[in-house]
Amino acid sequence: MSPGKGPAISPNNAEDSSWQFYLHPRQEDNLLALSGGRTFHLVNFDWECPYHIVRLDANRHILRIPPGTFHRSESDFSGSLVINQAVRTENANVHNEFRVYNSGEIPKLKQLLSSGFQPQCHGFEVEYLQAA
Repeated sequence: MSPGKGPAISPNNAEDSSWQFYLHPRQEDNLLALSGGRTFHLVNFDWECPYHIVRLDANRHILRIPPGTFHRSESDFSGSLVINQAVRTENANVHNEFRVYNSGEIPKLKQLLSSGFQPQCHGFEVEYLQAA
């Protein structure tokens, strides 16, 4: 896909096509889609099931992403608008909270994503899951 076409991905893939993720050690994200929709990939190795894919459609649900969770998102092809009511600890700042992590450089994350492990999916319509 050429730049500027198709759904927005945040953060972008690495040059080697590895997925990149955010992880906030001192921030909880609380996300609500106001228009369009967005699909989130969440990985947290402290959870019983470490990998989840969550669909946010406009004005339906709020997604809470706890601190220490790898996350990335992809908007609908036509775009989306999502607001975040972030809750940060006192010592959180832009330098330590907004780093990008390359899954190709984190062995445990790389292994999970390439293993064929089936994530738990939430918020998708039945028709979407059957077509995937």
